[in-house]
Amino acid sequence: MSTGDSFGAGLRTTHNTWKLVIAAVTILLVWEVVAHILEPRLQFPDQVLPSIERTVSAFPELSNYWKGGLGVRSTESGGPQTVEGGALAMLDNAFITGYRLLVGMAIALVVGVGAGLVIGYSAFARKLAFGPVNLLGMLPVLAMVPLFAFWFGATTRAEVLIIAFGAGITILRSTLNAVHNVPQVYVQAAQTMGAGPAMIYRTVIMPAITPELRGGVRIALTFSWSLALGAELIGVQSGLGRMMVQAARFSQVDRMILICGAFVTLAAVTVIAFDRLADRMIRWAA
Repeated sequence: MSTGDSFGAGLRTTHNTWKLVIAAVTILLVWEVVAHILEPRLQFPDQVLPSIERTVSAFPELSNYWKGGLGVRSTESGGPQTVEGGALAMLDNAFITGYRLLVGMAIALVVGVGAGLVIGYSAFARKLAFGPVNLLGMLPVLAMVPLFAFWFGATTRAEVLIIAFGAGITILRSTLNAVHNVPQVYVQAAQTMGAGPAMIYRTVIMPAITPELRGGVRIALTFSWSLALGAELIGVQSGLGRMMVQAARFSQVDRMILICGAFVTLAAVTVIAFDRLADRMIRWAA
């Protein structure tokens, strides 16, 4: 293997199962050690950093978020707190949050990539849009969540739009950069063979920007989970964010940690799934 191949291979992002396991075990060990150090020093240690055992034992308490069904009664109707109820509550709210995120990401992809291709079609348009696009990229999107809630209310629409807005800006900037970085020799070669502007865009520009655009979409997808949580904190009545709000209201740190774990797991699964899909789509660029 050549030096260039080794260097390129070292830069590629890979998902090594053993590395993930080692990282998870390390985090758990540090968590348990710090929890035991704090326990004798604090009056209410469970409200700061509960132990792993205490956190896991709180899982059945998530049954309080289950509305009933599938053979498991809700606690509101007198049902007990069970592991099954906690799992169903987590899955139900995770599905709701995930659905909102996917819809927001779909809008972001269509608008971000579409606008990027339209603007990138002309060098003059790219220069004209450079300032506004970069200004939008500097906006603190999470700080704009209350503004979207004011405009659209504490609704699913508000959450979807804030995700689409934040992710769309990232994807738009990535698309513009990718179009700008396409080697001119590719375009000139197509022109030499008689290709018109539309054919050049379809057969040269779009395939050429796909590998670079992958990184921008990946970043947008990861950031979207933070946006989903932030948007659900505005008062929507379902989703993992709603569970987090209620747990925080009563200082239930163990429940908050479980919900955070669900967010991390979902984010990791979606990013890995996206990477595998992207690998198949741009296998030719490997």
